[in-house]
Amino acid sequence: GRDIMRAWGFKHVESVLFVWIKTTSRTGKPFYGTGYYTGGNAEYVLFGRKKQPPVAKRGVSQIILEPHPRKNGKIIHSAKPACVRDHLVTLFGDIPRVELFARQTALGWDSIGDQLDTSNSDVLH
Repeated sequence: GRDIMRAWGFKHVESVLFVWIKTTSRTGKPFYGTGYYTGGNAEYVLFGRKKQPPVAKRGVSQIILEPHPRKNGKIIHSAKPACVRDHLVTLFGDIPRVELFARQTALGWDSIGDQLDTSNSDVLH
């Protein structure tokens, strides 16, 4: 991800902005996914910028405990929870923003992705 950011002219900021610990929607306990050595239940959210955004509010946690986003009861592969976007808006305020490799559109965001589903744009909000 960092190489792609650099190639596209973004500067990688922080080692990892957020760590999403996937939980089960039923119990809220950590989800145990597939993995070669360990059960994959965490994803990193990387952050890149083209210029220095002002920090609107500090104190947003790096750890996110949320279940997989779902549509019609099925997990949306590779989709991040809506609170990731909410945390970014809290951190940086209402400034122009884009989600690369997006699965769905979100209000106030430009969304780019070859698997972008625009049929139900408010599914994550």
